[in-house]
Amino acid sequence: MRSPALRTAALRNLSLRTAALRTTVGVAEPATDPERYVGAGTGVEEGGDGGAERGLLEAPGEDGGQDGCQGNGVDELYGPAGLAVPSITGPAVLLRHGRSESNESGRCGGWQDAPLTPEGEHQAREAALNLARSGLMPDSIHTSMLTRAITTAQVVADELGVDEDRIVRTWRLNERNAGALEGLTRQEMIDGFGRKEMKRWRRNFDVRPPALDPEDPRHPLNDRRYRGIPADVLPDGESILDATRRLLPYWHGPVAADLEAGKCVLVVGHAHLFRGLRGHLEQMSDEALRAIPVENGSAQAYWFAGRCRVLLRRELACPSQQVLVGG
Repeated sequence: MRSPALRTAALRNLSLRTAALRTTVGVAEPATDPERYVGAGTGVEEGGDGGAERGLLEAPGEDGGQDGCQGNGVDELYGPAGLAVPSITGPAVLLRHGRSESNESGRCGGWQDAPLTPEGEHQAREAALNLARSGLMPDSIHTSMLTRAITTAQVVADELGVDEDRIVRTWRLNERNAGALEGLTRQEMIDGFGRKEMKRWRRNFDVRPPALDPEDPRHPLNDRRYRGIPADVLPDGESILDATRRLLPYWHGPVAADLEAGKCVLVVGHAHLFRGLRGHLEQMSDEALRAIPVENGSAQAYWFAGRCRVLLRRELACPSQQVLVGG
């Protein structure tokens, strides 16, 4: 285990990265007038089954859009993420799990469990190394209820010397539920439903796959891990839009609270879920979202500033590849 060396490297680089980031984006010191920042001094409002918090990240309005941010139709969900902080906040690091046995066999993973392959475990260790090189030591780790993501989170925590009690699991970070397509290969999808329908389900962000029957053993109702979750919110098949809406109460709640507390947050999740979240954060069009490569073990760090503004995205495998999103 390389945790002492990686932890030392991360802590040594942390102050240098923060100073460099301020220089890059030209952010001034925090102002003293709290009224300059929408949401300053706001408390916590409970809502929905998860209790979304307002403050750092404004929770979505009833229509699915962001409070105070423009949008219409499906694009409302992918509207700007409302931030209410006077200076740089973050980072929030999005890390896709390492390669799993489902990836290896070409099967649709969804909510079905599959362990990491040896290559996937190596990718998780490399992700930890990239975090350390970037000076990012996670204070909290959020992941899904699926083994491939949990194991990735555990490997990263072990490599960096982060206590595993900092890992929080939630069904809201599970991959998109693929309904009746769960566990099928591409050819099995084509044979069972036709090539045209398969492409429509896979490429459109607001189209749901065929639903799972409640008696199907693949349905979340039949998985003991989800027994404490109300049956009416467990999905039987989701579009990417549905999965993103399922995620957002958690993003605007516990993740936002950690960022607001000044923590470095690591979110270990899944490809389709991160496509939807990145579209939400960066205000991407559907066409741009389809082009996002979300490779196993890839990670992006986000910094935020101001209201409705993602400031910077950095690819951790290649720190020189950074994008001023809201600059």
